[in-house]
Amino acid sequence: MRSPRAHLLILAVLLAAGNVAWTFMRSGVPFALEGTVERIEVRREKHPGLDDVHLVTIGGRTLQLDADVAGALHEGDHVSKQAWSWRLSTPREPVRLGLSNDARGMLVTMPLLVLLGWMALRWGARSSAQ
Repeated sequence: MRSPRAHLLILAVLLAAGNVAWTFMRSGVPFALEGTVERIEVRREKHPGLDDVHLVTIGGRTLQLDADVAGALHEGDHVSKQAWSWRLSTPREPVRLGLSNDARGMLVTMPLLVLLGWMALRWGARSSAQ
């Protein structure tokens, strides 16, 4: 049977991976998109302009997208994109998709936090064994 420390480490890895995946999905890259932009909604958060939530409804499907992606779209635009493509077609010009500063930060921060947690668990195990 695994120790409670191992369970904590597994939980930390799962939470970190989920956090990275969620911020990556906001880029729009994983999704196939085809349809008309029906609505663009910006929900202001604690730091307006920095951590706002951008909800875009395309073909009846609402997605949370990064500010750069949502900002390139207009209601009434017909957009299309294959899943895992880094380019979104719009009536004006293609929008190049990329990782937001948030996603890049998570790619660095989450592994570091897991590593620090692992080190703390190892140090705690060593201390309690002595």
